[in-house]
Amino acid sequence: MASPRFLIQTILAILFFSACSTPQTPTPTETPLPPTVTASPTSTFTPTATSTQTLTPTPTDTPTPTFTPTRTDTPTPAATPFQISELPGRLAMVDFNCQGFGICTDISVARPDLSEHYQITNNEHALALSPRWAPNGLYLVYQLIVLGEDGGLEIWLYDFEKKQNINLTPNRVERISGISWSPDSRYLAFGNIGHSGEGTDIYQIDIQTKQITNLSRDFPGRDEYPTWSPDGSLIAFASDRGVEAETTLNIWIMDSNGTNPRNLTSNDGDGWHDTMPAWSPDSSYLAFYRYSAREDAASRSGPAGLWVTDVKDTIESFFYEFVSPEYSDPPVWSSDGLYIAFNHGVEDLVDIWLCHTGSRETIKINDEEGYFGEISWSPDGRAFIYSRTNSSQILLFILDPAGWYQLPGPDGLNGANWGP
Repeated sequence: MASPRFLIQTILAILFFSACSTPQTPTPTETPLPPTVTASPTSTFTPTATSTQTLTPTPTDTPTPTFTPTRTDTPTPAATPFQISELPGRLAMVDFNCQGFGICTDISVARPDLSEHYQITNNEHALALSPRWAPNGLYLVYQLIVLGEDGGLEIWLYDFEKKQNINLTPNRVERISGISWSPDSRYLAFGNIGHSGEGTDIYQIDIQTKQITNLSRDFPGRDEYPTWSPDGSLIAFASDRGVEAETTLNIWIMDSNGTNPRNLTSNDGDGWHDTMPAWSPDSSYLAFYRYSAREDAASRSGPAGLWVTDVKDTIESFFYEFVSPEYSDPPVWSSDGLYIAFNHGVEDLVDIWLCHTGSRETIKINDEEGYFGEISWSPDGRAFIYSRTNSSQILLFILDPAGWYQLPGPDGLNGANWGP
């Protein structure tokens, strides 16, 4: 159940040991920056759903849907195209149109309509992947796989004010499981295999001092997929601490400094995984995926699918069942808390789904087959983008009765992240 970017990393690991080119590091581009864009919405959008964002935890009962979708499972493009230029913010994308030699990708930035498109890296023999905007819009973090005999994985930062690319991990890191910004844009949390090679830990990077702190060194097991709460007080993560079975994961939270860890979900060594937590905008709920890690797992924790837990009262609520636990990205909440978008499918056919948090009615968004992922909402919650990874294509879904829209622009773009 690795994400497309992890599959890319696996393939490139093979190339890594056979390649002999000297690794190159990104150099900052001098292309003029576009004007600063405010994250405030340019217009007010009122969803047509009748429910509010308040969740009513009923983990054992199947709710009766009250949400009337604004579109069908087979979307039809609108007759009058939506003015994409009206949407706020900027996109950061993995750009396969790099000018380097051999295998390389760059990070580029553009408006939502792909105007004012320019690159912020200039790789010759490296892969820039997984861009993530800082909440203040002044920084962009991304992962860099440097190829060659001395290559490896690094975390880089682009500073839009200084127009510089900065290596935050010159000593390299191992496999990364989740990376998240603090709300004040000062720190990064990420999951990483420790230097001992045993277990995984949650680390914090101070982007100003480059100091790296292990926040979960109290536990020798598996801690991964950290995500910072919107109010900045907590970090949620998946962990096998507290259970005997190595195949069991629960959702945990800890204070933002790594202290006071506590368990939120109820898997008790019964072979179930709770993973990839995602905060609601008000920091009150966590959405996550639950699936069975083995065929003979007890059924008391099921079914597999999308779940939500109340952080204060730790009440788990079932939202949508997965036929097969094939996914690649954490669920993503809209900024108003009314919707959760996520990907799910079987083997190489992974679809994008949209769940209304009041009624829990869930509909499929894409009308073609493929491997879809990398979901990212607009700052105003009016739309989201996602990628079709097998064709390097970015798609745009407008949460509007008018329909859905494919983002126009050149080929070779993928893995977009929507920022202020």
